[in-house]
Amino acid sequence: MQGIAFQGAFFRASGVMESAGLNEKTLFKAIEDQLESKFGNKGRSVVEDNLRVVHRGFDELKELTHKNLGSVAVPMLKQESHLPIMLKQMPASEDRVADIHRFWEQTGNFYVSGKGSDNLADPFIALADRHG
Repeated sequence: MQGIAFQGAFFRASGVMESAGLNEKTLFKAIEDQLESKFGNKGRSVVEDNLRVVHRGFDELKELTHKNLGSVAVPMLKQESHLPIMLKQMPASEDRVADIHRFWEQTGNFYVSGKGSDNLADPFIALADRHG
């Protein structure tokens, strides 16, 4: 339910409602229609519960008024990503494509550094979705 509450808060805080030419009544009618489409087969109470939570997110949003975060920006510290201990103990493969160390350098390392969605096309990623 947290995500559905966030949806209400999002529509209150963003300009999406206005830019779509909606007022509060038409917005909530559109949301109700979507909820009905998605959850209607589970019963009217499920739709109403979700709609109530969206309303709460919309109505209970509070703007932060003390926004002074200071005048000095704190630089982001780059964290060094270390090779996992189990990986250190594994020998390198002669086949570079299947080498787990290469995988770490070119794929796994992105996840540790918070850039998991920046991965390039990679044989490990391509094969990860295969079901044997």
